[in-house]
Amino acid sequence: MGGSQAETRRQVGARSVIASLAVLVVLGGTMKLSLGGTGAESGKTIVIHMLDYRFQPAHMIWHVGETVTVTLVNDSVAHPGKPHEWMVGRTPNSEDTVFGRQVTDGFKTDFFDGVDITIVGGTDLTMLMAGGAHLSGKSPMSVMKKGPMGPMEEMTGFMPVMSSTGRLTISFKVPDKPGDWTYGCFQQSGQHFLNGMHGTITVVGG
Repeated sequence: MGGSQAETRRQVGARSVIASLAVLVVLGGTMKLSLGGTGAESGKTIVIHMLDYRFQPAHMIWHVGETVTVTLVNDSVAHPGKPHEWMVGRTPNSEDTVFGRQVTDGFKTDFFDGVDITIVGGTDLTMLMAGGAHLSGKSPMSVMKKGPMGPMEEMTGFMPVMSSTGRLTISFKVPDKPGDWTYGCFQQSGQHFLNGMHGTITVVGG
């Protein structure tokens, strides 16, 4: 009889352990879904490091309708440090030169045209062009580098330019523009882009 009772207790104990593990698995799955979901409702936070001459990461996936918060950080290690910019679009502008067709600056199609962009914060920008984007949040002047500014360029797209110590955080909802988009830095009349400072964003439809 004692052996039977001990066996029963072992079976009950085993069932309790299995039930507890099942609860943990369910809770773990729920936490993973809430923290790492990729749906439009989950949002995404990204830090983009601007190196000499590349971006890290060099590829991202965004989903139409999700809120993306991007922090751009100029991590130039050159002496003196180099300014870098960030533009997103399709078909880089180019012109004929004595060396053939060369990339110049910007894109023919701007990804941020018509997009609402919230300026969350930043420091030491040397330029911030809205292009066709609608800016809100902090004043653009609040993130600019103190002191005299260089000439403002006439650009057709959204373009922040960071000094060697600059950083900028923006937030926006990914527009319904699926497909592959290129981001790049066109400083020095496109030379940074030609040196490899570009990456790709794949926008996935909702």
